[in-house]
Amino acid sequence: MCKVLVLFFLGLGILGCGKVKNSSSSDGGSIVGTAEFVSAMEIVQSKCLSCHNTWATYSSDDYVKKGLVFKGSPANSSLYTRIRGNDVGQAGDMPPGQPTLTYTEIKEIKAWINSL
Repeated sequence: MCKVLVLFFLGLGILGCGKVKNSSSSDGGSIVGTAEFVSAMEIVQSKCLSCHNTWATYSSDDYVKKGLVFKGSPANSSLYTRIRGNDVGQAGDMPPGQPTLTYTEIKEIKAWINSL
């Protein structure tokens, strides 16, 4: 019986591999996607949704379809180029009137875009 339970839980882990569900988001919803997407969207939720609230329900594919992100190319992704100040040593222009994103936050968003 113990072996059956171990195999059952091992199977669940394999089926869910690569996908992460985060139920601790600030809006009470959850983020579903790769670990890179979840990390990036936690930052977007905390820094961007006060103005860009339509993004709250976007999937990773939605960001690409809407032209905010160009797969594998942060430099061609408007979401990245508008926030990248601390990545290049210059002030970014988003979020307006707020502190720029930290170097670590920018790297998380860049890592997600590069993973696409």
